[in-house]
Formats: sequence, C-alpha cells, structure tokens
Amino acid sequence: MSLVLNKTERFTMLALALVLAAVSVVCEVLLFTEQTVMPIDTALAAIIGLALVCFQFLFAATAAKFWQASKRLIACAMYLITAVLFTISFSATAGFFESRFQENQQTQLYNSNDYKLKMSVIDDLEKQAKTLTDSANSEKQKGNGWYAGQLLIKAAEASEKRRSAIAQLSNQTAPNTDATTALVSVIGAGRWALWIVLAALVDLCPLVAFASYAVRQTPVKTGVTDEKTPNQTPEQQRPTVSQTPNEQPDESQTNAETGRPTLDEIKQAIKQMPAGQVGVRAVMRTAETTNYQRTKQALEELKKEGFLTEENNKYYLNK
Repeated sequence: MSLVLNKTERFTMLALALVLAAVSVVCEVLLFTEQTVMPIDTALAAIIGLALVCFQFLFAATAAKFWQASKRLIACAMYLITAVLFTISFSATAGFFESRFQENQQTQLYNSNDYKLKMSVIDDLEKQAKTLTDSANSEKQKGNGWYAGQLLIKAAEASEKRRSAIAQLSNQTAPNTDATTALVSVIGAGRWALWIVLAALVDLCPLVAFASYAVRQTPVKTGVTDEKTPNQTPEQQRPTVSQTPNEQPDESQTNAETGRPTLDEIKQAIKQMPAGQVGVRAVMRTAETTNYQRTKQALEELKKEGFLTEENNKYYLNK
C-alpha cells in the first residue's frame, strides 16, 4: 500500500527540486557561454543551455507518465534523451565546481604573505639584473671592459636567481584557509570524484523529485472516506447518501440540473392519462422517468389531493 505525501511535503520537495534545477541551469548556461565573445553568440548559447536543462527535467517527469500509461516505446525514448541530457548537465555542474575551486585557489595564493614576499624578491632581482646590465653597458662605453664583464656576470647571476624563484613560485600551493581547501588537500587529485558525486546529486535530486511528483500515487486507507482517487472503482467513487422520507432533496433544483422530469411534471403527466387504473410502471413510461420512488410519491400526493383513489393497493384516476 503506497503512501501519498501531504501538501507540506509535496510543496517542500517541489521547492527544493526547483532550487537545484536552477543551479543546474546556471551551470550549463555558464558552460555554453564561457567561450563565446559576440553578444549574439552568448545569447544563443544561453538559450540552448537553458532549453536543454529544462527538457531534461520535463522529459524525466513526462516519461514516467507515458510509462504508467503503458506507452513504453515513447517512454524509453524520453528516458534515453534524458540520460544524454543528464550527462551533459552533470558534466557542466562538475566543471563549475572545479573552475570555482581553481579560481578560489588562485585568489588565496595571490593573497598569501608568502606569495607576495616571493613576488617582491622576483621584482627586486629583475630590477637588479637590469641595473647591472645598464652599468656594464655604460662601463663598456668608457673603455672599462673588464669591469663591464664583471657586472654582466653579476647580472646573469641575478637573472638565474630570478628564474629559480619563479620556478619555486609556480610550485607553491594555496594555504588551507577554508574548509574546501582543507578537504581537497586531503583528497588530492581525487577531488574530481567529489565534484562528480556533488554534480550527480544536484541533477539527480530534482530529476527524481519531478518524476515521483508526476507519477500517480495511491492514498493510504484510514477508515475515513476521502476524495475519490483515480485508483477507486466506480462503486467506490459513487457517494452514498441516506435520506429519510422527510429529508427529500430539492427536486426542482436537482431535475433542472439533470434534465429529468420534476415531481410536478410527473403529476401533470398522471392527470393527462386515461381514466381508470393507473400503474406505477405505466406512469414512468408516460412521464419518461426512471425514478420509481419519485413516481410513487407523485401518486401518493395525487391521492391526497383527490385525483386518485386506492383500492387493493391499486390506483384509479378520477375524472
């Protein structure tokens, strides 16, 4: 016996699914637009990314309905397209996580004191090498060739130290100043596995939510008659109304809505019948009604009004 989510649970699930779907849309739009230059190219790429992600979630929800309706071929086609779109979408989401991690790493690295100090040393070595080279050229013009050569040797040493400092700087990693950097430093190169898992969850959660929201659910029986559901039989859907003779419904309003003869119309049809014995079935044929109880009530009222007499449980019309 399957359960039905209540209104709060359905609203919460749908709201969270829409939030994650929006994240997936943004990631795929960024994937399609990051390499574009012209504004028209960026607009078209954004439209394509948006449409593909929306089709992904739409097909996931619609395919479940087609499968439920036993239209398996079109459902399988939609599931196949959804799988392809899901692969593109979750790759874009994983790429988004990696790109933002790299950007965060560079920002932390450039802002670290060690990096700034090494950059200062590199700049000083560059200025020192340039100064020594200029001095060597000046001494060479004065005819001091030996001294100019010594200055050039020192300039070459400064340039070598600068290249060594640049090589060390390129191998420097960002400090662990936040939780993400600390976590990834433990995982190392396996961080792509983390991005893939996160991206799969971002795209799978709304897919499952939309698909389950679209599938018809069967409510739990609690002993209280609830609103009719698609799984109920016609007998279960038909309301049961118990009425006493003194609690008859408004016949004129009911019959006006259904187009069936009213109580007064049945009585008029009886008065127009030939004099003599009047049977209930004959009245029903004459008045074109199928309501036995209403026909019997019309006969009883006409008897009280003096138009009919009753003998041996048989009615006779007086004219």
